[in-house]
Amino acid sequence: MALTPKRITLLTTAAPVVIEMVRKYWPLIEQKLRENPELLSSVQVQLRRLAELRKAGNSPESLRERIGILREQVSYLRASADDDGEVRRAATFTKQLDKIEASIRVVDAASPRHRTKDLRVISKSLDALTEKIMEAFIEEKSQDSYPQ
Repeated sequence: MALTPKRITLLTTAAPVVIEMVRKYWPLIEQKLRENPELLSSVQVQLRRLAELRKAGNSPESLRERIGILREQVSYLRASADDDGEVRRAATFTKQLDKIEASIRVVDAASPRHRTKDLRVISKSLDALTEKIMEAFIEEKSQDSYPQ
């Protein structure tokens, strides 16, 4: 994978989980960026916000803020849904975010030792969901910019 200025810019704004997501979905992202260069700045803003919070650690507050950002993206997905499948996907994302948020509340009652471990597990679950939501967000932003 050759590093172009777009790739360098995108990669430098991303946290480890987002870097993995970018690596995994780069062909889709690169195609969408070629079709719509303005998409880069929109995606960068989201990636930068997630990266900053990811870097801040696995505190309950940081995890809740990451969930808040993802909820914004899911709201966008729901608002711009073009069919029942996209509506269901947004609803599924919302339920998954609700479950993760509920698990953070449960961890608050755990012992310090278990709390740290549990927050790490929750963060990894949130990382996996972030990949899915970001992929859908990029795809939807691209479709909205250039309807097919």
